[in-house]
Amino acid sequence: MSSDGEDVQEREVLLEDEVGADATSSSESEDDDDVRRPKRSKVSIEKLLKTALQRIADRDSDLTQNDHLAAFRGRDVHDLAADSGAKGTQTALHLLLDERGPEFPKVDDEQMKALITALVQHSNNLLAKGDREGKTPLYLAIDNKKEKELEWMVEAHPDINTVLQKPSNKQLYLHMAIKKKLKYFRQLVRKADGKTLAMKDAKGNTILHLAVEWKRCRKDQLSVVEEIVAKSDEEVQATNGDFNRAGKSPYLHHKKTVKEAREATATEVRKPPERPPGRDRGEDFKSAAGSASASNKLAARPASPTRTPIIGVPIPRGLGAGPQPSLDGSSKPRPAAQSNSRAKYTGATVNTADRVIALIEGDGDGSRTPVATEAKSKSLPTSNSKSSKVLESVVEAVERFLKLHYLRSRSDAACMDILYGKEEVSNLELYFDLSGRTNMTQRGFRSLVKQLQFEDALQYVAIPKIRIEDPTNDKANSSSSRRSGRDQSYKEGSGRHDLVQVFMTLRQKGVRSIIRAMVDDSFTPPHTDEAIEEALRGMDVEIWDWKKTDLSTEVIYTAAPRVREVHLYWSGNNAVLRGWSEEGGLKKLVELRSIHLHVQQGIESIKRTQQYVKDFTERVKRLGLKHDVQLVVDEGLAFRRRALGNGLSGERGSVGTRGVKDELTSKHTWIDSMKQFRGLLLNAETSVDFQQVSQAIEEKITVALIDDGVDGMDWDYPLLGGRTFYPRNEAEHLNHPYYASATGHGTAMAKLINFMCPRAQLYVLRLEDHASEGGVRQITARSAAKAIAAAVKKGVHIISMSWTIEPPEDESERRDLEEAILQADKANILMFCSAADQGAKQTDTYPSRATRRIFTIGAAGPSGETTPWVGNPEKVNFTFPGDRVEIMDSAPNDTTREISGSSAATALAAGFCALLLYCVQVRLLTTREEQKVQVRREFSALKKHEEMMKAFRTIGTSPDSNGKFIMVWQAFDPALKERDRYEDPERLVDLISKIGAKITMNVNV
Repeated sequence: MSSDGEDVQEREVLLEDEVGADATSSSESEDDDDVRRPKRSKVSIEKLLKTALQRIADRDSDLTQNDHLAAFRGRDVHDLAADSGAKGTQTALHLLLDERGPEFPKVDDEQMKALITALVQHSNNLLAKGDREGKTPLYLAIDNKKEKELEWMVEAHPDINTVLQKPSNKQLYLHMAIKKKLKYFRQLVRKADGKTLAMKDAKGNTILHLAVEWKRCRKDQLSVVEEIVAKSDEEVQATNGDFNRAGKSPYLHHKKTVKEAREATATEVRKPPERPPGRDRGEDFKSAAGSASASNKLAARPASPTRTPIIGVPIPRGLGAGPQPSLDGSSKPRPAAQSNSRAKYTGATVNTADRVIALIEGDGDGSRTPVATEAKSKSLPTSNSKSSKVLESVVEAVERFLKLHYLRSRSDAACMDILYGKEEVSNLELYFDLSGRTNMTQRGFRSLVKQLQFEDALQYVAIPKIRIEDPTNDKANSSSSRRSGRDQSYKEGSGRHDLVQVFMTLRQKGVRSIIRAMVDDSFTPPHTDEAIEEALRGMDVEIWDWKKTDLSTEVIYTAAPRVREVHLYWSGNNAVLRGWSEEGGLKKLVELRSIHLHVQQGIESIKRTQQYVKDFTERVKRLGLKHDVQLVVDEGLAFRRRALGNGLSGERGSVGTRGVKDELTSKHTWIDSMKQFRGLLLNAETSVDFQQVSQAIEEKITVALIDDGVDGMDWDYPLLGGRTFYPRNEAEHLNHPYYASATGHGTAMAKLINFMCPRAQLYVLRLEDHASEGGVRQITARSAAKAIAAAVKKGVHIISMSWTIEPPEDESERRDLEEAILQADKANILMFCSAADQGAKQTDTYPSRATRRIFTIGAAGPSGETTPWVGNPEKVNFTFPGDRVEIMDSAPNDTTREISGSSAATALAAGFCALLLYCVQVRLLTTREEQKVQVRREFSALKKHEEMMKAFRTIGTSPDSNGKFIMVWQAFDPALKERDRYEDPERLVDLISKIGAKITMNVNV
């Protein structure tokens, strides 16, 4: 609102004109016409503000003096802050901050601060009032980069968050401030509460999203990020605010901007130099030829030791060498940036990295402003301008901080989405949990971990009271360690050291950090101090919970010097408490924030024990620890540790162990036929060279096994990874991992699938289950829906579900389950589920209740007859062997396990389906190139439910089973007979290919 032609809005403000003192007598009658009232006139806020500022400029008013300030507040501020009631009117604060506003008399900062403070503190709350465009004074201060005025207003307002939480001109104040690169931004963060910091802009970005972008990873930015997280995370979690509209968490958003920056750098480096105007291509060739010999001489020169390294995004290889800052601040060799050859003549060092920084920095809205001119020497960073450059060390530190923050504060399921994306699937494990096991050999341990891939930071490692032993290999392992040069002194003495191997293996798998280490070391004897140090040294453990009685804090300090929380297990010996609370004890742990003292009643009385604990508490308080430390005393409850129960069993799907094979199982002609074909398949692959077969397979056959987990020690088959949907035990901070099976049911199903198709890759999804009153395993619909959705997300070919669920009483759970099943159907995933096995009692159960496009499988006896407990055969699509089907154990004594029920039949059916898909893929190895297109089409068609149904029927079904029992010997036995006539072993793969051709002959492409 300027006075030079712009529309000046006026408020009606009543001012007294100068009149004689006789005109103010209040004792005269109102009806006396001779008495004149003071004159009132309309005066604009602008004029009032100019008048007030002029008085200050003329020294008629000094707002730094209390009496003048009081008079100003009583006389002028009320008029300057008066509310006209007209929406969109500019306030006095708008006029002071508007770049396009009128010229006002100049006053010094102290006077202006006092004036603005008085206006802000007026009851009309001018700071929250918008002009015609909805812009508040706070908006103008940020937009015009008036940092002093911004600070004065923010500091003056009694409740600044009420203002910050209301957008102005559709903009959030903190988001504006960080985009404008205001120095006061950090103070705004400190003033803001969690709700303010958790607010999202139009793109769904919180202020944390913007704060972690690559271009803002400058000096001291990590501390800003840490402060935002500390203040806002509780609110973010309460509002499910981790993701923006693009589905990116701050962590993923950070990585996205880093990737874009590095791609921009690579693109800029590859750009050919611009030819100066007026110079033709011929001159370039002459210049190049003339400088060839000079270039050869220069190539032999060592790099200049005085060259200043450019710190920013990594420069592609092949451009020279130079120091690179690492996360810990040290330097290491790094590729140097490409320099302009003209620099040696002009004295200016022109660097590609400087140009790229200018190219990719925008307004924060995704736009980029290209800069055509190259950086000159005056724009390069100096010792006083390091904060203006992006530092790779800060980029790495921000990423690491975010990852560890989410691993500390979120569940593993939430972390999966935050770290990898809601639509992405990661096979990396976020924790390692052996809970529920009581013994394990090194062989079993190696089998467990060989196919697990770990994130470099784990939420926790949990090891129960367990020994991991293998006496036969102990000497070999020791010899191997000696050859590697590792110190073996921790193996000396009479204490244990077997768990050291667990942590060594995790290191070899790439684990750098463990947030919580939980080890039950209550065997006698426990691990030696040296073994504990060897196990956890360098793993950056934050929460120490190694259950060894009276463990020295020196061991903790040696292995985990930056630990934040310690669990101390005390035997009752007062000397130990005194050692922990001395100067050389807990005080050495500089990052310590929490102490959990677990008390075990010793030989002393309860009263004396309690006094020892009280004295210990007082000594800890006097230690002068760096942080405020919470001390939690657990009296007598410390030595309990949960163990996963093994009480769940299925009525028909229970697994029993027998040392002697039953006569009846050998009568399964179906099983015998498939066992022989399995041998043919493995021999064929060996003859041809499995690597050649593997390369010909364009799509690895993937099966999602949704069950109660799979025992990792029994893994002898390809694994894609997995997820657990069993709710986390928050009290114990433990999950129920998919690589452990509560009942052994899932492990048995995995073996049956692998028996049918050795090359099928399993994706294991663990359900939440519990024992019902009758001891039958009950599965929650909620976990089933999540597991099916995860299988869809993974993009598997087949889902195997050897279970049923009664219709849920909760309507939302029922809808979620049905929707998940329908989404799997829509994705053309072949689904297999069990019959209910309820005998005469037949009710519709899930998953088959949701859609007809699902294979419902019942159990059949050795002769193909449907077992009685299946009930009505019309309720199933096919039957597979399910009566006392044996599973060979991998244990040394070669015991046999048997399983009965439609659950076993379902696993065999899913494996059989995988085998058919595999046979079709093998055809790509034996088919001529021009025919491969047709094979690919047939394979794509076979992945559909109705076409796989045709393939099953093409093989043939038994008439006695009412067309339900598939006679596999009709398709596979001819191949077995023909095998003996082949002199060339390499031709065995042709037999598999022929089966692939046979099963697709009725498929509609």
